Amino acid sequence: MLVEISMADDASADSLPSLEAWLRRDRDLRRDVVFKAPPEKPLGTMGTADVISMVLTHAEAIGGIVLAFAAWRTSRRQPPGGIQVKVGNQIVIVSRCTPEEIAQVVKELSNEAG
Repeated sequence: MLVEISMADDASADSLPSLEAWLRRDRDLRRDVVFKAPPEKPLGTMGTADVISMVLTHAEAIGGIVLAFAAWRTSRRQPPGGIQVKVGNQIVIVSRCTPEEIAQVVKELSNEAG
């Protein structure tokens, strides 16, 4: 299942490389996630990719991604607003990282995944 993560607002777009590095270092995620190379930017544009693409081995790994985001967000001096998580045609914004929000996101995206 393909999952794409982007920052929910342009103001925190610079945080995406930090989030990707955090996710790549998470041992639990490495068991269930294969990171894909970022899509190529059009010729003449600069900067880093604006999306983190990964393939999950099972739908439950979505919970691990959301929990890793929550941990990363709390580690930041100025936490970014949130992320968009896209699975199939479903896009969900994760921002507050409360247990209730995390459970709802996992439920919605897991339903989309299969």
